[in-house]
Amino acid sequence: MGATTLTNSHVLWDQWDLAPFTGQLDTAASCAVRDANHLAGLGFSIMLPGLVSAVASIGGHADYAADAVDAVFASASRGRQELVTVIPNGTAHAAGDAAIFVRGQLDAYRTQQGSVGDVAGFAASITGDTPAVYGVVGAPLAARSSTLTGDALQLGAVGTGPNGRTERLWCGLHVTAASGTNLAVSVQSDDSSGFGSPAAVTSFSTVSAVGWQWTSVAGPITDDYFRVTATIGSGSFTFAVVLGVW
Repeated sequence: MGATTLTNSHVLWDQWDLAPFTGQLDTAASCAVRDANHLAGLGFSIMLPGLVSAVASIGGHADYAADAVDAVFASASRGRQELVTVIPNGTAHAAGDAAIFVRGQLDAYRTQQGSVGDVAGFAASITGDTPAVYGVVGAPLAARSSTLTGDALQLGAVGTGPNGRTERLWCGLHVTAASGTNLAVSVQSDDSSGFGSPAAVTSFSTVSAVGWQWTSVAGPITDDYFRVTATIGSGSFTFAVVLGVW
């Protein structure tokens, strides 16, 4: 695996692709470490992991046109639950590419940043109410008007990894454009890449408008291959799906 430069990345925030406005991004996960000292500690500090938290922040060029950055972060959205996905691949995005995604509450939005003569800037951040999931693209952002059967992606069985029962399958859906009816997106699993006997793992709610959804499935799931499927009642939708075991 090689290093990459952030020259061609998707930044999906709910139903918006903010990459054309974004010049800086940061996603981070942390764990609060707590003292658990006792007299049998041989003089060393004894520490235990506490709560895990995640944050995501982006910054870039402000835009006050309808449906642009300022509309995305309108004052009514303070504290609103959001889904943020970053796909950092420097080439054309495809199923299996790395993706980092997190759901949380918008906790800050700052606009009109800069000095005289600068391009006006903005910054926004969310505090996660889920982990920052280091997963993959299940279905790249694209306009579709027919049935989708996605690529087989080997993620590992849920609930059988190093974290045992705490592992889950996490899935996010971004619908950035809708000119049809009844988009139904699901995730299937199988024990082989050929998907000879696919099992339904989870489904998003059927939609006919732009928006986003988030779902998770607890283990154990013994299959280690996953794929995205979708059907469209009529018209076309532009959407992306991300998923990961975490």
